[in-house]
Amino acid sequence: LLGDTRDALAFARFIHRHGKGYETVEEIKERFEIFKENLKLIRSSNKKDLPYKLHVNQFADWSWEEFRRHRLGAAQNCSATLKGSHKLSRTVLPQSKDWRNEGIVSAVKDQGHCGSCWTFSTTGALEAAYAQAFGKNISLSEQQLVDCARA
Repeated sequence: LLGDTRDALAFARFIHRHGKGYETVEEIKERFEIFKENLKLIRSSNKKDLPYKLHVNQFADWSWEEFRRHRLGAAQNCSATLKGSHKLSRTVLPQSKDWRNEGIVSAVKDQGHCGSCWTFSTTGALEAAYAQAFGKNISLSEQQLVDCARA
């Protein structure tokens, strides 16, 4: 159906690893085309000297439009991005800082379609603050925030 190419084999591994199921032959072909485009982007990006590497994940068969629509949510008017009176300091900062190296940042969590993305940013910030303050990692419950806030 898809041929015996490197991309077809990668797609078969992707389907198996992420438990994907497609309803029609047409959908398989469509998802494979999207997957190939995303693989092309991944390979192209990873050839560049960037501070990160891209990998195939559970969204590799989604178009950018699908990902944006289902996973990024609506644009929000965040106070941190508004113009205002921000005080600048003359402190010399390091060229880069990776909190993962210090065990401060918690693992990535998949919020799915829960509709309460604020709970993930809240628990992530609290987990990091706790790790900085007490030198110990904890995992907080997003569901408990939703339950308490009746969101």
